Amino acid sequence: MLPSLRKAPIFAVIAMLVFSGCANVLQLTPAPLPTNTELPPCDADQTIRNLKSKIPYSESVVLYNKMYRTSLLVLWFVDPEINPTSQESEVTKNAKLAIRDAILQSQRLNAEDGCVSRLFDEIYVIIVDKNYNGWFSGQIRIADLPATVPADEKQLDEIAKAYRTTYLREEVAANLDPLPGNSCTWVDAKQNIQNHFSSERENVDFYLIVDESGVQVWTQWDSELDLLQSNLPTSLLNITAEIDCLFPQPYIIFFQVVDKTGQTLIIGSWYWSDAKKQDMSQIDLDYLYEK
Repeated sequence: MLPSLRKAPIFAVIAMLVFSGCANVLQLTPAPLPTNTELPPCDADQTIRNLKSKIPYSESVVLYNKMYRTSLLVLWFVDPEINPTSQESEVTKNAKLAIRDAILQSQRLNAEDGCVSRLFDEIYVIIVDKNYNGWFSGQIRIADLPATVPADEKQLDEIAKAYRTTYLREEVAANLDPLPGNSCTWVDAKQNIQNHFSSERENVDFYLIVDESGVQVWTQWDSELDLLQSNLPTSLLNITAEIDCLFPQPYIIFFQVVDKTGQTLIIGSWYWSDAKKQDMSQIDLDYLYEK
């Protein structure tokens, strides 16, 4: 989850930063990426394109972004081994399974592409079941990942200690009601959202997480700081229009906009009750980058 949010006159703040040049909301200097002159340069878009091809799951997301001097690789996937209708006695077992698969996929991606450790400082992994119930999310330094696949449960447990866990399911997931006739699945809604963004934009994707608070829609796309004032509202309205049919309905939309290098420009959220009314005065702004 994001840190505690605050209300802000979002477009007024953006305009002030873009046009005045004198605001001092944040003072951030992106950290230079590690380089090795003996190796060919790594391209982040090409790297995540390659990583996407290596993930063995039918539903997955790979993104990257930079913030607070940390370059982050984001991995979300639907784990088919986790039973979404598990009983209370199976919750701990499924949670351990989610942690195991988070470790194995992180290790695999790092091992299969040498650019991962050169481009990114950490990897953030989110595991959901086929009903999009969240089971585990956590962040680990790339340097703390093992060079080879862990041999046994003991090694897995040791690696798990290196993760900074942000969510671990402890309760049985709610039963999913049948889909009403006028509703859409997340797969359909996501495809419709993506139709608003060029397929050539690699660092753009959307994913769903269901936890105890409700259905969360997470979004990331690329833009430029000077264009945020015009294209942010358009993108948000396009997204909300396409998820209006989603069942169960969302509780909140989280959005993160990055530039072409992955530098985070803005992070915010919009409660669905306000988004349905297109009330942008109720957008919560959590982070805004100052150039």
